[in-house]
Amino acid sequence: MRRSAADLENLLGDVEKLIGDGVPGVYSWGVDVRDNRVDVTVNTTRKTEATERFLEKVRALGDGVHVVETRSQQRQQAGTVQAGSPWWPGSETYCSVRPSACRPRRRRRPSPTAPARTR
Repeated sequence: MRRSAADLENLLGDVEKLIGDGVPGVYSWGVDVRDNRVDVTVNTTRKTEATERFLEKVRALGDGVHVVETRSQQRQQAGTVQAGSPWWPGSETYCSVRPSACRPRRRRRPSPTAPARTR
């Protein structure tokens, strides 16, 4: 089933309401335009009963929400990312950051319960 942009934004709003001020282990969520769904990423090593209750409710929203379970946490690389700037991810070749990747509504949002970033 293809969802419209409005449908995806509404679904994202439903997910954000469930997240509220944060859910232990939930550290990113956002619209995945390519797969036409909302992705929610959960670090299973930080799960609690509150996380399990959240997962039950978010999965009840239907197949428009995809839960990714992982045993790791995102880590911001050093430096500031700006549209058009060169970026060398690890030892890979140069790539540039597209301006659309820097728009907040299209990026995954870090959870308020995620650990503080270090540089």
